Amino acid sequence: MASGSIDLGSNAGAGITKAVSLTTAQRYALVPYDGTVVYDSSLRCLFIYNVDRWYPAQPIDPRSGFLMHEDWACNQLAGSNSWTGTGDSGSDAALYNNAATGAVGQTLQSQTTAGGYSTLFLGDSYTPGAQSLFLDVRSYPYALSTGSEEFELNIGFGNTATAAPFTNGIFFCYDRATDGNFWSCKTTAASATTKTVTAVAPVAATYQMLSFAYYGGSVKFYIAGTLVATHTTNLPTASIGARLKLVKSVGTNPNYLITDLFSTYSFFDTRR
Repeated sequence: MASGSIDLGSNAGAGITKAVSLTTAQRYALVPYDGTVVYDSSLRCLFIYNVDRWYPAQPIDPRSGFLMHEDWACNQLAGSNSWTGTGDSGSDAALYNNAATGAVGQTLQSQTTAGGYSTLFLGDSYTPGAQSLFLDVRSYPYALSTGSEEFELNIGFGNTATAAPFTNGIFFCYDRATDGNFWSCKTTAASATTKTVTAVAPVAATYQMLSFAYYGGSVKFYIAGTLVATHTTNLPTASIGARLKLVKSVGTNPNYLITDLFSTYSFFDTRR
């Protein structure tokens, strides 16, 4: 034992508690309660569970991965991570920041033709294959789609910022016209898509936590901490980036996407 260290098995270390060590798969198999602390041996990181998500509880070794946490608790659209907003000028798309509540909003104004969009995005900085990827997003649509007013939401990681569908991505989708009033989970590689329509409905003007965990050759999707889908096919290999996209397809009324958290962390399979 090194000089000056305390043996946890001795009386001198009796007041020190060692976190349970689990693999990533074992950690996600838990039914945790608030305050559960686990050392993830696969990712070499300590995690604490609170309400509906796992929080990395220590600085991530830059040789092993990175953490990006955005809650827009500042008076700028770009937040802390240089987000970019874009939209179709024909739809009068605009973006605004609500620093008072630490949330960002995307607004798609009235338009008479389909294809208007509003997107908030970061660069395509993640390349699947050599890295695991974990995402937690807390978001809501201001209004749900109807037969006369249809919108589509894409929330997660993808590779387009326009109204065009992602050709590579891992994301949650709300498309009432196709899937009914339910969230769907999608993995897309080279335009081929695996989709699971969940039994969970989006709720107008009410935040929901949308999460996924991509590791070990599969993507597990969670809503409010509950597993809703597992995908092992059409996992993207091309570079993708953070995306919050609102697209208009039918009608003339505006709609809004409000987000107050976008937290993602990634670990290299081997330390660099």
